[in-house]
Amino acid sequence: MVITMVLVAAGVGGFLYLRNIDQEAPDAHIARLVREATGQQPIKKAFWSKNQKFDDAFRDEFRKLMQLNRDYMTQEKNADMSAIPKLGTPDSFADPTLAADGLRQLHTLYDIDMGQEQKVQQIVAELRNFFQTADLSESERQEALSKFDAGIAEPLSKRQVVVSAEQAWIQSIDDVYNYATSNHAVFTMNNGQLVITDNDVLQNFNSKARNMDARRSEFLQKQEAFSKDQVQSIQKLGVSPKDMGMQ
Repeated sequence: MVITMVLVAAGVGGFLYLRNIDQEAPDAHIARLVREATGQQPIKKAFWSKNQKFDDAFRDEFRKLMQLNRDYMTQEKNADMSAIPKLGTPDSFADPTLAADGLRQLHTLYDIDMGQEQKVQQIVAELRNFFQTADLSESERQEALSKFDAGIAEPLSKRQVVVSAEQAWIQSIDDVYNYATSNHAVFTMNNGQLVITDNDVLQNFNSKARNMDARRSEFLQKQEAFSKDQVQSIQKLGVSPKDMGMQ
């Protein structure tokens, strides 16, 4: 269930508008700000005031993101998941009351993920607002906003793929259990096996169960790919997952 977002490229695009003022390459500049925000190196004061304002704003927002990750990991760690292993078992389909606690716990974890998503979007909005309200000419502001939007589009798109896959998986689980509950009268257990006495219900249930399994596999695959991509990205910045609050 863990999906942790590291916004490694948030300010790169918007910062490109300063390329003729500061001799430091934008990617190197962002990497330095990240290391400064994590405490990996001392904060370097910018020569130009507009650079300093950007640096301070970016470090502040990145610190918020790191704390957001830490809070998220704590919530996930402390969440009760004791009943979730019962989900998907024959008994849980035959007796809906056995699935109730597991479904509730699963949705609690899902709500934590969706809360994380909203907070990440808020940080993106705050970063974008910095460029909207910065002391820039109109042409510089539009250039900064355009490049910020372009820079943030890819990491947000990658995250959304995982979020959408998780949503589809949770919906498929609800679909299976809602169907089992609605047709509870024809669900029985026989020697540890689930028996469905109505053939139409059996076919529909099997279809929904296969969809649930497929959505789970898809979510886990996309989640793993996203996590690897994040780790590679932050390693390029000279920090570790632990520094970012991901462990």
